[in-house]
Formats: sequence, structure tokens, C-alpha cells
Amino acid sequence: MNYKQAFYSKLEDCYLGAKIKEQGIKDKAKLSGFSNLLLIKEKYFKKIQEFLESKINSKNSDEWIINDIYNKLFSFFESYLNNTGTPFFNDTPIYKNIHARVYTNTKDTSLFYKTQNLYYVKSDTIYTDLTLQDTNEQVNIFFDTSTLIQNSDNTKNKIFFKLDCIDITQSIPTITIKVTRDKHLFNDLNNVFKQNSHEFSDDFLKALKEYKIHIKEEEFKKIFNTYKKQSDIDFFIHKNARAFLREQFDLYMFAYLYKDNVLQEKGNSLQEWDLHTIYHLQNIKSIAFRK
Repeated sequence: MNYKQAFYSKLEDCYLGAKIKEQGIKDKAKLSGFSNLLLIKEKYFKKIQEFLESKINSKNSDEWIINDIYNKLFSFFESYLNNTGTPFFNDTPIYKNIHARVYTNTKDTSLFYKTQNLYYVKSDTIYTDLTLQDTNEQVNIFFDTSTLIQNSDNTKNKIFFKLDCIDITQSIPTITIKVTRDKHLFNDLNNVFKQNSHEFSDDFLKALKEYKIHIKEEEFKKIFNTYKKQSDIDFFIHKNARAFLREQFDLYMFAYLYKDNVLQEKGNSLQEWDLHTIYHLQNIKSIAFRK
């Protein structure tokens, strides 16, 4: 497994999603809050990636060490980041041996729940016009909401995507998608997805093939999922994200160091750690803590 690729892929899902197409300085004031959020996250992701690569490559030349650093970073952060980038106990199967400090100095017992330190921010159901690009910037997808009737009570209703047109006259082809809550609207347009399915319709795939747009289906799904995040994902803010992640990382390192530190069947010898191993783990911790 390529842990470097897996690690950055995880960060992309959390902080980047699909790439938003900037519409120029004059139009930025007209962007929705979600559009501005994507632009901020894109810039933040680039800074994280540049820092990590410079930090890791400057101190390490051994390919195994570099891969092991990404391995441990990926193993840790995949458990604590959800698809909006919020840190909390997101993925906690029993085999990961994830622990939480649930005791107090004044009580014998303490109730624990995974989201106890999170502020809940209700997700926005107001869909807006948005242009997204694939990773390689080979195609633009414009989501047209000009005829969409917004919910007055902020209820999360299902939306439908209709293929309006494909413009290949520009240097980058643009696919225009009509966004509607009425599945009977635009009956003359093809549905992007099959009925009651997350799979693309045959008509949509056929249209892409006719216009010679060779983008992987996974890339298109990523773009549509990014657009739907405006309403389909609940956003949280952690009360003290840094302290939480640092405490959990220390527990993760402790578990890693001592998971095999038991009496062996032969010799009754305890596991020993050399200076090279300790230095390697301290290096990983300094990168994770961004010292």
C-alpha cells in the first residue's frame, strides 16, 4: 500500500473534495459561503502538503523511513478525521484499540459519547450555482440552480441532477447540470443518475463518450459528492481540536510502543527499544504536532 498517496487522499477528502473553479477577483464577493469555504480549504491543503513534504524529505533520505512516517500519520488521522475535516472519534473499531479519558477526579463514573466535545453546526440546504473541476482540470461542471426553489423550512429534501448541455468550444469543456427538487421538471433532459441509485445513467455516460470526455467515473462522483456536501453533511466544530488530537496521538504512540511489550514465551525478556527507533518516533510526533 502506498501510504503517502493514501494519506494525501484522506486529507483531500477532508479538506479539499473537488477543486472549485475561481471566477475572478471581481466575482468573489458573489460566491456563496460554501464556495468560499472550498477556496479556503484548497489553499490550506496546499500549505499542509508543502509543509509535510519539506519537513519529511529534509530530514529523511531513506525511502522506508519516509513510507513509515506516512504509514503512521495515515493510521492515526484516518481514525480522527471525518469527511468534513472535523477531529473527533470518527472511526473506532475495536481492533484499533482506541482509548478515551472518560474519568474525572470527582466522580467514580463518567458518561462518554463520541461527539461530547463538539459544537454542532447545522448544514446548509441552500444550493447555489457552483463550478467544480476534476483533479487534472480537464473538465468544468457547472451546477445551475437558476430554477431551483429553495426550502423555506431548511428541510433536507432529495435533489435531482439533469444533463443540460456539454460545451466543448472552450479550452476546457464545460458540462452544465440542472439542479432541481422536482424530478418531473426538465423531462426533455437526461438524468445524470439512475433512478434511486448513486450510479450514473447510461444516457449520461453515453453523452460523455460522444463528446470525447474521458474522465473516470470516480472523479465525477467525487465532484458530485462535493457539491452535495452543501446539505448532506453535518458540520461540527471541536471545542479544543489541538489538545484532543495531541492527547490521542500520545495514546496512539504509547499503544504502538507497548503493544508487544509482554513477557515472551522463551527467555522472559522484555521488548527493548534502541535510540534509532525512539528518534524515529519522536520525529513523527514533531511532524504530527507541527513543531
